[in-house]
Amino acid sequence: MKINLSNRIKTIIVLTLCVIPSLYLYLIAQDRFQSTSHFSVVVEEDNNAEASMGLLDLVGSAPGAANDNQTVIGFINSSDLLFDLETNFKLIEHYTSPSTDFIFCMHHGATMNDRINYYRKKIHAHLDVHSGLIHLTVESYSPKLSEELSDYILRRTEEFINDLNKEVANKRLSFAQGELERAHINIKKDEAALIAFQNKSKVIQPDAIIQAQLEAIQTLRLEKIKHEIQLATLEASSPNAPTKQSLKTAISHLDTEIKSQEAALSGEDAKKLNQILAQYKELQLNLELSLNLRKGAELILEKTRAEATATSRFFSVIQHPYISDEHSHPRRLYLSITFAIVILLSLFIVRALITSIYDRA
Repeated sequence: MKINLSNRIKTIIVLTLCVIPSLYLYLIAQDRFQSTSHFSVVVEEDNNAEASMGLLDLVGSAPGAANDNQTVIGFINSSDLLFDLETNFKLIEHYTSPSTDFIFCMHHGATMNDRINYYRKKIHAHLDVHSGLIHLTVESYSPKLSEELSDYILRRTEEFINDLNKEVANKRLSFAQGELERAHINIKKDEAALIAFQNKSKVIQPDAIIQAQLEAIQTLRLEKIKHEIQLATLEASSPNAPTKQSLKTAISHLDTEIKSQEAALSGEDAKKLNQILAQYKELQLNLELSLNLRKGAELILEKTRAEATATSRFFSVIQHPYISDEHSHPRRLYLSITFAIVILLSLFIVRALITSIYDRA
């Protein structure tokens, strides 16, 4: 049975296309080894410390664990850490060493951005929302290097968590101490303003003076009423009594003194006692407000100190990295079959399109 030459050529081309990826995977592609580790970042708060400070909630609580996990993942993906790894472990030399593996290796002369993107593909951290653990996967051409990179990243991440604890505590304490110092400054200003006003008006406690003056006016009024009663009695019983004129004079003097005392109490003049009292009360109220703010700032500072010691982020490694005894990539058989299926499907689709076009022509 004769085989059409064109069909034979087509078959050879198809087989060649299917074999080329397998030849690359089995003969050229280098074995890559993964090191996997799991860790968690837990924020623990001491409820006793919170309860001991009462209901004062002016200082915000520590960020949630979800935000901390994203912060840690961001740190692992940061260029600072990646370039630190590049320097300490000579990653450029390592990832460019299998030069024949032109698909998976890092190309010589790669730019800074290219290197960062390449490292982020090889060093990957993600959060498992079900377990709450962060999975760290490091891939390289050496099982020992993958394990060493994982260990180093875990150490640096733990240091980052510890530094984060200190930084958050220091910032919160600095804020509370700044509020307390500001309250002290305001108290000194208000005290100085009150003393200056007292010196200017030559009055220490205007409310006490007003109270004493009101009592004096009341006494004078009672005395005037007493003299008026005596004068009325004397006019009724002895109209020509010699003491009548002295009583009128005394009543006149008392009336003048009462009006004088009342005039000193109120009026639009700034020297009037009611005006002095109003200014004094305002300055005194400012001072009391500053004292209350200082008391609140002291409570905030104590609360912040308690929370700084009671709130901590704990870094826990659930699974430590280990040296893998077999490669994880490339998955040669799986990729070979996948490439063959994709090629066959692509050729089938192309042939179907060509046939459809010729049929319509």
